[in-house]
Amino acid sequence: MLLENLPSAGEVRNITIRPFLSTAPSEKEFREMFGGARTVAPDDPMLENWSYSPWCSIDFDAPDGRYHMQLFLGGLARLECPDGSRGMLMIMLE
Repeated sequence: MLLENLPSAGEVRNITIRPFLSTAPSEKEFREMFGGARTVAPDDPMLENWSYSPWCSIDFDAPDGRYHMQLFLGGLARLECPDGSRGMLMIMLE
């Protein structure tokens, strides 16, 4: 599903980051990455070729409810929205 109407980085609150590896982004880094994220179309060929190595799990609140994100190494993320919809984002890592 192509995600639409995502909250802005400024609307994100109560961030919980659980690393799968020894390091994970800080709250500040997550806000910066989320602010520059772009949605990935469900039929994007990149999705078939991605390694899906998990980096961290991130939960956060926004005005419309609680979100859950799994961030993979390299910047791809799976986002679950409060309404039950899910989709992929590309997070720009520096």
